[in-house]
Amino acid sequence: MFAENGITHLYTDDWSVQGFSGTRALKVRVESDEILGEIDFREAKRKFEVAFLKRKLEEHHWNVSRTATAVGLHRQSLQEKLRELGITRPGK
Repeated sequence: MFAENGITHLYTDDWSVQGFSGTRALKVRVESDEILGEIDFREAKRKFEVAFLKRKLEEHHWNVSRTATAVGLHRQSLQEKLRELGITRPGK
């Protein structure tokens, strides 16, 4: 883990993640002030999930099936998570 320009970078080498291996499995950029500064774990987790999924959806041009594959979820599970978090495609 290292910090750069106020952003903390976390890599899988920093902790054990069941079912994943190597730094390519998970690279997460966390804005320290916004997410890690949260007092409540659930709110910090929700903010992370929203930021992570929006970023992945943008990388895959909002194709839910491709995004689900990329993040290791079933398409239906991702759709449910998007509804739960209130994430919608911009312009819709």
